[in-house]
Amino acid sequence: MLSTFGSDSQSSFSTTLHTSNTGTLGYAATSALTTSQTNLDIALQSPNLLGRASASGNLSYDVNALATAIVTPGGNTISSATNLGVLSSTQTIYDTLGVSSSRPNSYYRLTLNTVSDFNLALTDLMADADVRLLNSAGFTIASSLLYGYTQDEAINVASLAAGEYYIQVNQYQGSTDFTLNLSTNAVSNLLPNEFELGNVGTGTILQTGSISNSNTSDVYHFSSLASSSNFNLSLYGLSDDAEVRVIRDSNNNGIVDAGESLTQSVQFGASSEAISLQGLGMGSYFVQVYQGSLNSSTSYSLSVQGMPSLGSAPEPNNSISQAFDLSTLNGTRHFSGFVNQVAPIFGSFVTGDLADFYRFNLGTTSNFSVSLTGLTANADVQVIRDANNNGLVDSGEVIASSTLAGSSSELLNIQGLGSGDYFVRVNAPQVGTSTNYNLNLQASPGFGVPPSPGYVGTVDTLNGLRSFGGSISDRRPSDWYSFNLGATSNFNLDLTGLTGNLNVQVYRDLNNNGFVESNEFIAESARLGSLSEAINLQGLSAGNYFVRVAQATSSFDDYSNYILSLQATPPNTSLPLVTV
Repeated sequence: MLSTFGSDSQSSFSTTLHTSNTGTLGYAATSALTTSQTNLDIALQSPNLLGRASASGNLSYDVNALATAIVTPGGNTISSATNLGVLSSTQTIYDTLGVSSSRPNSYYRLTLNTVSDFNLALTDLMADADVRLLNSAGFTIASSLLYGYTQDEAINVASLAAGEYYIQVNQYQGSTDFTLNLSTNAVSNLLPNEFELGNVGTGTILQTGSISNSNTSDVYHFSSLASSSNFNLSLYGLSDDAEVRVIRDSNNNGIVDAGESLTQSVQFGASSEAISLQGLGMGSYFVQVYQGSLNSSTSYSLSVQGMPSLGSAPEPNNSISQAFDLSTLNGTRHFSGFVNQVAPIFGSFVTGDLADFYRFNLGTTSNFSVSLTGLTANADVQVIRDANNNGLVDSGEVIASSTLAGSSSELLNIQGLGSGDYFVRVNAPQVGTSTNYNLNLQASPGFGVPPSPGYVGTVDTLNGLRSFGGSISDRRPSDWYSFNLGATSNFNLDLTGLTGNLNVQVYRDLNNNGFVESNEFIAESARLGSLSEAINLQGLSAGNYFVRVAQATSSFDDYSNYILSLQATPPNTSLPLVTV
């Protein structure tokens, strides 16, 4: 599925393309083209599709790295406290000096401009330390004094008044540096390991606690050691509103980032809460119990249980509308199932369990894979995005398929898949097919990786958002990507996170020979310097396309990382179509 392009041919060929104006172009493309395409520049600038590009161009494949991180020791005394300024978002502080017998305290000063909830997590301890929140006069408002050599500490307070505050981290025993996470989120987005549940196996683990304005959140950590477990949780014994959610901290930064909350239970008032996650993969997870509404105050009982087993989707799940909902996919999930196709008798219709549908959500750009194993007959697997939400699989909505013959296992890898809802369909493609199957799904937050030099990165069918992170230099002057549109679509491209001068072009493979030819150029964005590039084409016809990211010149200054975002959506039929 990869086509080779030599670097020399790319350079000379791009010059030829820039001097041609072949094909019939309409709407957005026509408005951007000039008679000579030498200085072609599509100035249609749309918002960054990803919204997470680093302005400095320091490319991070962690799409969730949104917290501000600084390395700075606290002051030894309250009068010399390190000033953190106004706390208005999540902030991470690494104190490399820490606390010890010669430096028993580390102080920080912060300001709240408005009434805010306040969340603090003291983590990465190598010895026992405690933490206190002090008012401007130095008196303690809240504290966390958990006993334990490396026990995380947490403070979660509701509706803290505007003003100046101090944080005091003090030695209890031994010497340690530490990480301090701070936020003002109404529901705490911090993940200290306050209470360790250990391995959730076949038994039931019971915990009790309480939630109020002075402690708005409790965080429990647990591990699932089985390759697949059916996990169940209940929160009961409530006298007021409390909620619960399950989290996988995929980047281990101690912060709940986009796509890391797997599922939650949010019942009204003092109603009990319950969560069931089938086929949960091996890994490390968190349970967070938190205030359901301001001023709610209640004790609670928490019960968690894991049973080693593959998940099983209840029937019927034979269509998009009946799909079994996995909620947010982050990590691995495992299921077993059965599909068959029974031959018609005396002119009747084909019968059987023809297909099983699974629904999942990606909370952020992720690399996704699905495998279908354990087959005794032919079964296929597809990944689908119901772009128009009509509950049907329409033309262009199958993003990728694996359709190997016989009982061969099926595998799909889709990089840089954008946030949103998706479906996996397992189907029996032939009359007489009957097989059990094991379905394994995995999602890991991150951008797709660029193609190897000299090769085209294949995106398969573009439906929704796909994002890739790469870099361009003299040794790697261009990257090529190919994609297919299964139906007429509005197409948007953003190239962001640049530190050098890069351009981007779009071509259509008119004769479907897998090579770019001189009459197949559609559009280019070629802004000066490190400005972001964008191309927007309305009503782009179904077909095969190429995208080229390249140096604007051969200058060393044109070294640059980049984030390439490609998006295709159903068209607004009132707009003119692009014919190429």
